[in-house]
Amino acid sequence: ANKLRSNKVFIVDDDKLQLRLLQEMFARLSGGTWALTVFSKASDALAALASDKPGLMLVDVEMPEMSGAEMVGRIDHEAIQMVAMTAHEPSIEPSLREAGFCACLFKPFTGEALAALMTRLSGTPVRYTPKDEAPSDNPFASLLAFAEGDAEAEREILDNFKAELSQARDAIVTATVHNDRSAIARVAHKLQPTFNMIHSPAVDLLSKLSPEHIDEMTDQDLKPSCLALVSEINRLVALIYK
Repeated sequence: ANKLRSNKVFIVDDDKLQLRLLQEMFARLSGGTWALTVFSKASDALAALASDKPGLMLVDVEMPEMSGAEMVGRIDHEAIQMVAMTAHEPSIEPSLREAGFCACLFKPFTGEALAALMTRLSGTPVRYTPKDEAPSDNPFASLLAFAEGDAEAEREILDNFKAELSQARDAIVTATVHNDRSAIARVAHKLQPTFNMIHSPAVDLLSKLSPEHIDEMTDQDLKPSCLALVSEINRLVALIYK
């Protein structure tokens, strides 16, 4: 049965790169056209709800201004299907469902996972059609795949990624100086989806620095781990400039 009242979809994520990738994913779903509106601020999305009623909202769980759980608490989730997007471990799902989300997408999720979700919510089969990928030695090929060879879209994705990396590097350096574990964990959490997608060698390191695991790390190990992450960020930024 169709659980969606309309084909309007709001996507809320403070990460511009994630917004861009999701737009590209939705463009490749069969079974109807989805009218997307994207927001990088929770407050903007809440304001838009006064005049616009989507059938579905995809909401990032960790946003600086307001958490996804706080946001879902302000919305009539009987009328709007609310889906959480998170890089947290799946053990968080029961608490997200309790908050009012009907489903969770764990970052980085595939187009197939999105299609399966849309099939379940819309009650009609939705398929994801990936672009035929030629093998590539570009380290960012998996990110750029969504641009389908459009040079302008590729540039935008890389610019967004570069901005995200620079911001993360500054935050990690500051947090390491102040030995601020929760700030380090927040940055690691935010980087996980894209680092997974590009198969960065720092994926295991991010897992160790994530909110779920950072307290298992000793102070002696913390600083070298943060420095290793900064050097991986520097490597990636240098590759983007190539």
